[in-house]
Parts: sequence; C-alpha cells; structure tokens
Amino acid sequence: MKVLCLLVCLLSLLLLTACSGMTMLPTGALSTPVPGTASVFPQALEAEERSDTRSSALFFRLEGEPWLVPEYRVLQRTPVQSYETALLQALIGGPASNSPRLTGLFPEGTRVLSTSLSGRTLFVTLSQEILSAYPDEPRPAATSQEALLRRRLCMESLVLTVTENCDVDRVQILVEQKNSMVSSLRLPQRYFLETEGTDLAGPMSRDDTHLLTTQRALERILNFWKLRDWQNLYDTLMETDPATGLERSGYPDFVARMQNYPQLLEWSFSAPSISLDGLNATFAIHPRLLSGSQTLSPRTCTLRLSRSGGLWKISMTQLLGWLEDWL
Repeated sequence: MKVLCLLVCLLSLLLLTACSGMTMLPTGALSTPVPGTASVFPQALEAEERSDTRSSALFFRLEGEPWLVPEYRVLQRTPVQSYETALLQALIGGPASNSPRLTGLFPEGTRVLSTSLSGRTLFVTLSQEILSAYPDEPRPAATSQEALLRRRLCMESLVLTVTENCDVDRVQILVEQKNSMVSSLRLPQRYFLETEGTDLAGPMSRDDTHLLTTQRALERILNFWKLRDWQNLYDTLMETDPATGLERSGYPDFVARMQNYPQLLEWSFSAPSISLDGLNATFAIHPRLLSGSQTLSPRTCTLRLSRSGGLWKISMTQLLGWLEDWL
C-alpha cells in the first residue's frame, strides 16, 4: 500500500514538472486592453463612416451677370458615394457663405439621383425638379432673355464643374420620369426654351463662353472704368489694399477721386503671368486716355489682379498707382 502511494506521488510530480516548461496564455489575453492605455487594435469603421477629401472647383453665376466663376472647396465623401455624385450635390447646394456675390442656378428641390461613367462620358440623372420654372421668371418664360440665359448657364456650370474635376469630355443629362410615357430619359431640348418640339439634348461638351477667365476679369474692370460705371468698378476693388494695408475708401470718396482722372478710352494687354498659388495674375497693359480734348498714351504699366471671395479683384494702388506716377 505504501509502495502504491509512493508511485502515485512520483507520477504527479512528473506531470507538474512537464507542465512548468509550457507557457499558458489566459483566455482573451490578446483582446484585453491594458488599463490606462489605448487599445492596440483600432475599432473598424462602418463603410459610411470612412471618407476621403478632394479639392474641387465648383462653378456658380456672378450675380446678375452672364459670367460663371469657380469657387474652390474641399469636398468630403464616403466610399458608398461616388466622387461625381458628391461633386454635383455640392454644386446644386449652391455657393458657400464666404462667396456672397455668387449664386446657384438650379431650381429648388433638384437632386442628383445617380451618376455613371461610360468611356469619357458621364451620365447624370437629375430629379424632375430640373424642369421646373424659376419662381421669378415671367410666363411664358421663353419671352425672357434672362430665363434663356439662366438655363444655359445652369447646364454650362454643371459641365464646367464635371470636366474641370473629372477625366471626362462630355456630360449626358437624364431626367427621372414619373407618370410619363416618354421613351427616353434624356433632357428634353425644350428645357432651354428655344423649341417646343420633342427633340432631346445629346451629350454636352465643355463651353467656356461664359467663363470669367482672368483676362475677361481685367477686361471687365477696364470696361467699367471706360463707361464711368463707378459702382461696378468700386465693387471690383479689394476691401484691403495689400500694398498699403489700408481699407477701401467709401464710395463717395472713390467717385470724387475717379472723376478727377482722365477717361480711359481703349487698351491692350498681354497674357497674364499667374502666381504659383493661383491667387495673383500680373499683366502688362498699354492704355490710351482722354484728358479734356487731349489724347494721352502713357507708357506700358503693370497691373496685378488678386483672387478674393472667388473673384478676381484689383487694389486701388494697382488701379491708379501707375497713372498717378505718370501724371
């Protein structure tokens, strides 16, 4: 009996000794965080919570004028949404609050239902609201040049926005059909108020006719001066002069000053040099002026425009500094 007990004790000792050389991992050790520290493994995000951002140019109308102007914005989207859809939703949503002179062009309630790419053509399906009349246009709208222009600018702004940011050449607009027997989703040509027929609009390519380029911006500023349109010229002035740090003078003082200078008759200028950050454009301009009955042709001067609030503007120093120096 004593021998049997001794054998049992020896066997137990051998089993304990063998187990002591093994590393025993506690259950759940790999997923148990250390107190006071962050978890080693981050929690997985749901698909709609993951997102990426991209700098984009959205084109809006310069209020009351036939020009389209880019507003640069960083767009954020989720993986369940295409970039093209996010881009056009932002366009339809209208300009940001820091671009007070820009206006949206889409009828209220217009939505982007889908976008799809085929080759170098982007198909965009919009809700039926795109065909709605604007609340402030006359009836029939086709009698109004403003109504025709607004529809043209609306589609141009969409195509400009897509072609500026996406690698495509054409945009085909489709419109959702509810309670309709039409055989095609394509945008009807009558949307543009130029026809009453059943023709359909085909793919649209980029058209820069109404794009306010840097050269056109300078042309616009100089034309206001030529026409002595002081209010619109005043609106093109930067609020703070970068050269002097001074605030823009009041409108009456500006008008009184401008009336004492010669009248601008005509001009020519070079293609601009654009700064690396895209915020400044420098021109060489050759003006001709009228002072009393005398025509003046001052030497070539340098003018610099700066981008402010989405628009190309000019400072008072840039507008008149060369003239004061020459006179």
